[in-house]
Amino acid sequence: MLRLPDGMRERIAKIAETAGRSMNAEIVHRLEQSLQGTAPGDAPSPTLLHWLFLRAQRIDVQTELDQLKQRPASTATDVDIGKASERLLAVRRLMGELETSPAFAQAFESAAESGREARESPRAATRKKAR
Repeated sequence: MLRLPDGMRERIAKIAETAGRSMNAEIVHRLEQSLQGTAPGDAPSPTLLHWLFLRAQRIDVQTELDQLKQRPASTATDVDIGKASERLLAVRRLMGELETSPAFAQAFESAAESGREARESPRAATRKKAR
């Protein structure tokens, strides 16, 4: 038996239905995703990769929106600007949801730890050679 906070069962059921999985399969899938990339030297987690993809997409959409706003009024329509603004808000919302997830915090910390270890390894090797 698994106890879930209020409302989480419904959220999982909705996500599982959208993904075409059972609730159990969705929970197992999410657990597997959150456990990938947790050991130093592992590949980045899907959560972190997803965030990086969204960040790149946000930059692209922001650039497009800025370019549309700089065009003469005759070539950039309000509809184009509105659509780009909506896409930007959607990407920002998805990034915000991802950034508040425990999986993101874990993936981010794991990546940071791997980076620290990678930077320290050459230093340690250099110190050993100097001795």
